Amino acid sequence: MLDSVDDQRFKKIITHYNETVGDSNDYRIALVNFLTDTMFSCPNRFFVRNQKRFNVTSYFYKYSHINSANIYDDIKPFCSNSHCHGDEIPYVFNSFKEIGYPATEEEEKISHMMSNYWTNFIMTGDPNIGYHVPVRWPTYEPSLTADNCLNINSNAKPYNFDKEFQICDVFDEFGYESFK
Repeated sequence: MLDSVDDQRFKKIITHYNETVGDSNDYRIALVNFLTDTMFSCPNRFFVRNQKRFNVTSYFYKYSHINSANIYDDIKPFCSNSHCHGDEIPYVFNSFKEIGYPATEEEEKISHMMSNYWTNFIMTGDPNIGYHVPVRWPTYEPSLTADNCLNINSNAKPYNFDKEFQICDVFDEFGYESFK
């Protein structure tokens, strides 16, 4: 997977993900973070950055709400205290009952908010125009200082994705073809 990475980049990658482990010495955390970044976060950022080259307005989000109940215990036990890929889907479609998820009042509010953003985007091309949303979802612009993403949780707020995910710059340099 990383055979095309030179020593300098490899050391940068290893150092970055070792730091995500902290004092736990649980290197599964580093592996999960590496896989999440290389499969989802960084390729998505790469995509929206390339959209800007063609003057396409893009909106980027990070879903960071940790579900109150883990309905995937049997298939995704690691997700019981974390947010995992696809966790936001029942919120977008307000489909908690259909999948047997006992949503809290707070989660119902998150779902309503997400449904409004997605509906607004579908109807107008802008998630901020139409139904009420609590905060303005910024358009994506590559930046280390300006808010360019919406962090979705119970207190949704704009934030800077590029600053948190600077490791993506390393992966962007050699592309994502090697991660197939």
